[in-house]
This record gives sequence, structure tokens and C-alpha cells, in this order.
Amino acid sequence: MTPDLQDFANGDLAYIAKHNANNASLRLNINTLLAAIASSSVSSGPFLTALLGVQTAFIGSTSYIHSEATTIMTLSAGYAWRPDTGQVVSKGTASPLNFSGKSAGTYYIQLDAAGSPTISPTLATPLYSVVWTGSAFGTITRLASIVWNFQDWEDAQVSTALGASYDSLDARLEASESLALAPFAVSVSDSPGASVDDYAPIGWNAAKTRRLLTTAASGGTTYTGFDSTNVQDGACIYVRNPSTTDLGKIMHLDTGSLLANRVSCPGGGEYDVPPLSSYFLIRVGSIWTIKP
Repeated sequence: MTPDLQDFANGDLAYIAKHNANNASLRLNINTLLAAIASSSVSSGPFLTALLGVQTAFIGSTSYIHSEATTIMTLSAGYAWRPDTGQVVSKGTASPLNFSGKSAGTYYIQLDAAGSPTISPTLATPLYSVVWTGSAFGTITRLASIVWNFQDWEDAQVSTALGASYDSLDARLEASESLALAPFAVSVSDSPGASVDDYAPIGWNAAKTRRLLTTAASGGTTYTGFDSTNVQDGACIYVRNPSTTDLGKIMHLDTGSLLANRVSCPGGGEYDVPPLSSYFLIRVGSIWTIKP
């Protein structure tokens, strides 16, 4: 039911009658809403918290997805849960956020009461943390969890990501567990040149590759980034340098590779991979990180 409210104009002499009519319409709608809540035997606050959790969360894996170009960070349309207000908020259109003119530092993306993303310097119910160098984007990390919506559940049941489709979510989870116990989903071996950008050797699939043997060239190989097409947050890839004589070098957030393919190295400097040594390449949010 939509309240039937009357407007006022300068010089309006019927304001008392209009006020009374508006009050009557609001009273009717409020009483109808209270009756509906009472008959449902559900308290919306505890009910939504039980379903969606006690932390700020995206609702659906496609909600508020971010992308960056020059100084603009754009978040897609989406839904989110704000437990601090007990509300589900949403935005039906994309939201561009301009970092131009902001000083270097870490910022946080949060949602206002209407579901519109905003840039904040303080950590309060954030969706993302964003490192801004003063002229370019650095590491962007998702801080809010993701609550699956119906489409996510449906996709999980029939997804062919594991090379097969499934009749139920239980069947898929059993297959996922079996895959997790296998040492590697896809293994790739390569011998690149002295320097590689956006590294994607033959057979590479960021979504499935779990072992990469990349032999440093004579004199060493420098990597500025690794292809991240379709990679999932949290993906972990074992990388080894089988060379017995030459060094691999991974550059920290090097502009030679696309932003999404760059690597955040420990300590913020070049990461060396000596002969016959290895490390883990881990996807955290929108960037690669290294665990020795």
C-alpha cells in the first residue's frame, strides 16, 4: 500500500485538512505494516542477522564488483547487508568513485544508508580497503564477506568449473573436497625469456593452475606480473624455479603488467627466487601476493 500524501503550496489555506488527510493515510499504512509484522511472528533484526551474519557483507557474488581506470574506481550495482543498521541496502546502477586529488594513503569503501558507495579515511563497516599512491591504485582488498544469493546457490550446483555438472550442491561439494585433496589441478612448465609481463605460459589458467615450474633463463628472468583471468580470491599456486644456476626476480607492483596482474611482494621490494627454490603465489582480493 502506498501512502496517498497531499502537497502544499504557498498561500494554501487548506493546510489543516491536508495535514489531517496525510496523517490518516500514514496511520493506515503504518497500522497495516505493524499488523503484517505481528502476524509473521518474525523479528526482522534477529531474522536477517541469523541469515546474513553479524558482519558487513555483499549479498551475491556479483554485488559491488570493483574495477579501476586511471583515478576512477567503479563499483557495479549490487546488494549488501549492514548489521550496524539492521538493513539490506542496494544500488541499481554503477558508482564511479574519483580518487583524483586525494593524498597517498589507505582508504575504505563503505555504503551510506541508501546503498551508495563512498570513500572514507576511517575503518567503519567497509566493503574494501584501497591503497592509493596519490596518482595510482595499489592493493585493493575485499574486507566484507559474501553471502550467497539464490543465483550463487544455483550456479554452485550446476557449475562446470570442475569439468562436470552436478545435480545437487552436496554432490558438488563432495567433488570439490576430492579436488582439494589432489596435489595439483593443473600443472604448467615453461622456460621464459629474460623478462616477461602479464606472464601466461602455454597451458596457464589462473582459475585452475596449482603448480607452475618456470625455469629462469640464462642470466635470470624478471617477472612483472602473472595473468589473473578468471582467478578466484584465495587461489594458491605453487611456483618453483627448477634452474640450478639462474635467479628469478619478481617485481613489486610493476607497471610493466596490467594492474590486476601485478604482484605485491614481501617488504614492498623485489622478490628473488634462487635456483631450486619455490614460493606460493596467492590471490588476495584484486592482486597477487607472495608467501615464501
